[in-house]
Amino acid sequence: LLDLWLRAAGKEQARGGGGPGAAAPGAGALLRNYRSHAALLALPGRLFYEAALIPAADQAALAPPAWSPDGEADEGGREEADTAATPPPATLFYGVRGAAVRPSAADAWANPVEAATVACLVEALCGGGQNQPSSAPAPDTQAPPPPPPRPPPVAPAAVGVICLYRLQARAVRAMLRARGLGGVRVGTVDDFQGQEVDAAVIST
Repeated sequence: LLDLWLRAAGKEQARGGGGPGAAAPGAGALLRNYRSHAALLALPGRLFYEAALIPAADQAALAPPAWSPDGEADEGGREEADTAATPPPATLFYGVRGAAVRPSAADAWANPVEAATVACLVEALCGGGQNQPSSAPAPDTQAPPPPPPRPPPVAPAAVGVICLYRLQARAVRAMLRARGLGGVRVGTVDDFQGQEVDAAVIST
């Protein structure tokens, strides 16, 4: 059916009846996207949809979280002046100097340096330990009550880490659990088929 649809769409465009988002006769093109941020749709829209994709989701609700990859966000998440000038990006590419290893011929590949970097980035994305209680004051010290914990930029359950290899997924999962972030979903592309998360980290 897909092959028939593609051939019919090609014939329709060849006759001049095509155009951005043109569909085969009797079919409709799904151009309105209700899930993704407009910045994430821009590239695939240009490459595959002739720039006809329409971001229909609430863009304010999909705004990237205020966080720092180094885990150094201030009380407001970002400095006020910096927020207006450079809003948080919807996509971040983070370079890692590491090497893939394969414990044995029967195992998949893993990159320990990249796995550790992914765990650190996810920890920063989920608050960077900012909600951990501070050390207790000395018995003779009258310390003010600690401020209420701030909610993390993204809840661990709303974060997903997608790895190309299962061995890499196991390494990332173990490192996240050691940081108290066992609620983050970690798996391969097959594991995430049909799922969605608020923030996705892809380990290549």
